[in-house]
Amino acid sequence: MATKEQVVRRARRSYPVATGCWYFVREEKGGKSPSITTTEQACAAVREFWDRQPDTLQERMCVLTLDTKNHPIAWHIVTVGTLDATMAHCREIFRVAIMDSASRIIISHNHPSGNPEPGEVDIATTRRLAKAGAVLGIEVLDHIVAGDSCRSIRDARPECFAVSAS
Repeated sequence: MATKEQVVRRARRSYPVATGCWYFVREEKGGKSPSITTTEQACAAVREFWDRQPDTLQERMCVLTLDTKNHPIAWHIVTVGTLDATMAHCREIFRVAIMDSASRIIISHNHPSGNPEPGEVDIATTRRLAKAGAVLGIEVLDHIVAGDSCRSIRDARPECFAVSAS
């Protein structure tokens, strides 16, 4: 089994991207990863990702790209912010999804304070991303806030995801 560093080196060599560090989920796990079909599975994937990050003293916005059967493709760190904020525009989020030929995405960001409750900015960002995803045909399955635990914005505020492309 390849180490994380080997996977990152190989992935960067074959698929250059202008984002932060990331790795191919499929390549690391040696083939297809299990589908993510529930909030619990999404939170477990998010928790596994954040547990592997060496420094979470700044907010980071990350994207897990998924194929048509909800198998994970890759994690991407798209923005790194400050102690209590990070800026994420639709173009940064969906650039990696388009480059991965993703059908769906799960967005996650961390709260260095440890409080996983989504704020109003988190809710507004989720609405904006869900609308953009509907236009592009890339469904935003969830936005999960990671702190001492994980909180799903889809579970807390499902109306954020009730959008159509029209």
